[in-house]
Amino acid sequence: MLRKLRPYRWLIVGALWALGLTLGFVGWTQVQAEGAPETLDDLVYFTLQLVTLDSGSMITGPKAPIPLRVARFLLPAVAAYTTIRVLFVTFRERMQWLSLMRIRNHTVICGLGRKALYLARSFRESGHRVVVIEDDTQNDRIPVVRELGAIVLIGSPKDPFILRQAAIQRAQTVIIVDEDDDDNVAIAAQVENVIQEAHETRNIFEGWFRDDNLKVIVHLSDPVYINLLHRQTQDSAIKEHIEFKTFNIFREAAQVMWSQHANGKLTANSHLLVIGLGHFGQSLILRAAQDWAQMREKESDRLHVTIIDRDATFDFASFTQAYPHVEQLCDFHLAEIDVRSHAMLTGEFYPAGKPPFSAAYVCIDNDHLCLYSAFTLTETFAEMPFPISIRLLADTGISTWLLDYQHEEHPLSVVTVLDEVCTTKIVEG
Repeated sequence: MLRKLRPYRWLIVGALWALGLTLGFVGWTQVQAEGAPETLDDLVYFTLQLVTLDSGSMITGPKAPIPLRVARFLLPAVAAYTTIRVLFVTFRERMQWLSLMRIRNHTVICGLGRKALYLARSFRESGHRVVVIEDDTQNDRIPVVRELGAIVLIGSPKDPFILRQAAIQRAQTVIIVDEDDDDNVAIAAQVENVIQEAHETRNIFEGWFRDDNLKVIVHLSDPVYINLLHRQTQDSAIKEHIEFKTFNIFREAAQVMWSQHANGKLTANSHLLVIGLGHFGQSLILRAAQDWAQMREKESDRLHVTIIDRDATFDFASFTQAYPHVEQLCDFHLAEIDVRSHAMLTGEFYPAGKPPFSAAYVCIDNDHLCLYSAFTLTETFAEMPFPISIRLLADTGISTWLLDYQHEEHPLSVVTVLDEVCTTKIVEG
């Protein structure tokens, strides 16, 4: 409850100030004792004195109106809270500035979404010093990462001044995990510019740089942006001082699902059911196609893949445009249906004449629909045994419950994307 109110902290404090001053003013107007203020400026003066406890004792006992009694406690309390908060923020910013003056071999995380929060926690648990750059002062994850021991800089990670404040020229790793690919590429370009400027003035500030290269890890989903960053870094004038690497949580999680949870051994009769053709589903199909290309006996052999997605035709066109070779490896059957539809319950999407499903991968970008789809499959194909792997964004306890609930014909396995992928090992490895 308190965490939800945190973004409105100063709005609440302002309202309490207004309430206290109003009650004090009203209270003094009700005082009729001898020597009570009679003019407007007297009323305002005595009301303001309530903040420092100077006028609250002038009227005591039954003579003091209720508004005045409340105000002479409320106003000093609000004043004390405001003073403490201002001193705390000032002291924290001063200590943060001193820490950034000395920090080196640290990790800088640009952006503070859910991926960044999990990464910050993993790096802190591994003993790394972490600096987070976030431009939204109302982000409710800021207090969380500060409690983890990370330094938080408020500002845009695309601002060179903020990047210099984060001391990226002395950092070990910069991880760029903003929400959009175009923003991440723009931040990567600014990081490169700041490092280039820093190395041009290296002789002036000798000793303030790391001896080895800065590792810059950029989260990207779109192959176009991945290629753009690759070309940009290949032509970099300081590529001997900076090392760029891209990663994608969906691609990495699909790899985990395929290798650890999916029993990904393919045979000539393998038939994969993929539900959801977003980034995760596409990454999993690419990983399966890669294995199939290595083990198939003839080039004409195709891996059977059935795809369920409510926008299957459009998503599949985009997918094959980006990765045209996949159609030479797989025989696709598209089912453009909603997982909550009657067609899902009846199983009419199953392609006639194809081998039975050998495994199902539920890759929808919605945890609720993933669970719904998995349990629907266990009922729809009760007579067709195959394992079911489920993608969940984070472990909220559901994965443990699912592992305890095992269907005899359809063993369930779970990949929690953020928990298993957003770690120092996956990102840096």
